[in-house]
Amino acid sequence: MDITERKRTDERLRYLSSHDVLTDLYNRTYFDEALARSGDETRFPASVLVIDIDGMKQTNDTQGHAAGDELLRRTATVLRAALDKASTLARTSGDEFAALLTPADTAMGV
Repeated sequence: MDITERKRTDERLRYLSSHDVLTDLYNRTYFDEALARSGDETRFPASVLVIDIDGMKQTNDTQGHAAGDELLRRTATVLRAALDKASTLARTSGDEFAALLTPADTAMGV
């Protein structure tokens, strides 16, 4: 019996349970779990950024929700480019993003 399609569906559901469909970033559930894991003393110091898009409601009201969606996608792209790959970046609600930053490498003088 071929279960290829079933495996694909399971994989997609697993992905959707931890990612935001619009921005392809992690979702709030995943971020909250990553934040809880960061309480492990071996991961200190840790930093958290919380980012909110000002004027999002006005963008949606005046330019439409498609423009608002594009603003969210572009914001995700900019944040992804600005943060290192080891950081956890998530869309935590409508126009809010959060990032859990990994400790800087002291050998690099950062």
